Amino acid sequence: MSTWADKLSRFTQNAVTKSKSMAEVTRINIEISNYESSLKQLVSEIGQYVVDADLLRDDAAVKEKLERVVELQSRINASKELVENIRKASLCPNCGAVLEPDVNFCPKCGASRLPIPNLNQPVQATCPNCGAPLDAGAVFCANCGQKVN
Repeated sequence: MSTWADKLSRFTQNAVTKSKSMAEVTRINIEISNYESSLKQLVSEIGQYVVDADLLRDDAAVKEKLERVVELQSRINASKELVENIRKASLCPNCGAVLEPDVNFCPKCGASRLPIPNLNQPVQATCPNCGAPLDAGAVFCANCGQKVN
């Protein structure tokens, strides 16, 4: 016949064993999670390499995904440009105050919303054929080969 002390001892030992077991399970789960994170990072790096190097383009499944990547990158760039244009358009170029969309001059400093072009800066010559900028003293366009004055 077990005494009360024996029962308490077994209960305590079971609790300690369960506690150690749970701690070990938690440690292993954390280890698994770390491995999965490392794996996900490596797969992402491999995928980025495939995209950057334009590999596996002949594989239909990869080709479709690469085309989708290019499309998404284009949309991201267009959206970033839009955001940048909105930010530039809504701040005074002189004092940085927020400007309402319908005003042409800053109500705080009076500066024009549009920057005034620097008239002292020389205008760079462009090719009459293709519009590419020309080097000073160029006789021919480096882009299209057109003779220039």
